[in-house]
Amino acid sequence: MSIEADTVSIFMERMNNAGFQVDIAAPLVTYIPKGEQPFLDCHPILRGSPDNIGIDFNGSMLYQGYFQVDAVVPDGKGEPFGLRLASQVAELFKVGTQLVIQDTYLRIVHPPTISSVVRDSPWARFPVSIRFIILA
Repeated sequence: MSIEADTVSIFMERMNNAGFQVDIAAPLVTYIPKGEQPFLDCHPILRGSPDNIGIDFNGSMLYQGYFQVDAVVPDGKGEPFGLRLASQVAELFKVGTQLVIQDTYLRIVHPPTISSVVRDSPWARFPVSIRFIILA
């Protein structure tokens, strides 16, 4: 596998094993909402340019980027409803979280950010951005 594919796998494994009581839409997989049921919409990884951090670290590469998950709820149900679901995602990826798949070690180094609601009738989306680093 590649570092990029491992990154997606790490995040989706964590999401799928978290015990959320709502559906989880995987990145770039067609998902059709079930009526007015809330769901989590995972976006493709937003990757930054990798950095070679030098000879002192055996030529290791530093990868960083963002994983975004939208907590999607029916519009008109009130802000707390969406914020509660978004905060569950943020808690799953709190600062210090370390995830491993194969030889890829991913670490959350900044608190996840819950952004302002995006109204997308008939839905309201509460974006959660999770910043990560990988030293490989």
